[in-house]
Amino acid sequence: MAGENTFNIGRDGAQLTIIDSNSGPVTISNITGFSSKPEMIKLKSVPVNGRVLRRSIYDGHSGTFEIDRQDASYDQYFADAEAAYFAGLPPGQVFITQTVNELDGSVSQWQYSDVALYPEDNGNWRGQEKVVQKFSFEAGRKIRIA
Repeated sequence: MAGENTFNIGRDGAQLTIIDSNSGPVTISNITGFSSKPEMIKLKSVPVNGRVLRRSIYDGHSGTFEIDRQDASYDQYFADAEAAYFAGLPPGQVFITQTVNELDGSVSQWQYSDVALYPEDNGNWRGQEKVVQKFSFEAGRKIRIA
């Protein structure tokens, strides 16, 4: 049918898996948002002939996660990471895998490697409002694995 499945919506790429070599699969409940973008270094050279030359250098990826809090999974993961840091333990290797349901029915998988996770917002607790928590990431690479 014309007009159906003409673009992706958020839930098409909704399966996200985080693996930490120190703790195994990371379960953070109720992820409601995920964004990612490539990081680029933009170089510019202006030789004496006046012709402007440009080059872009790939410099990893970054992104954010949003969660509507429903349990202690976010707090526990980052509390454990903080405790490991203060215990002098080395950080684990972290990977993020995103599975996308493509419009043609196929499935694509993308893996972010050399990931660092950063807690950004533990949430605001107010009356009858939901508590939204946020964390971000930076990654060295993004590759297609399926």
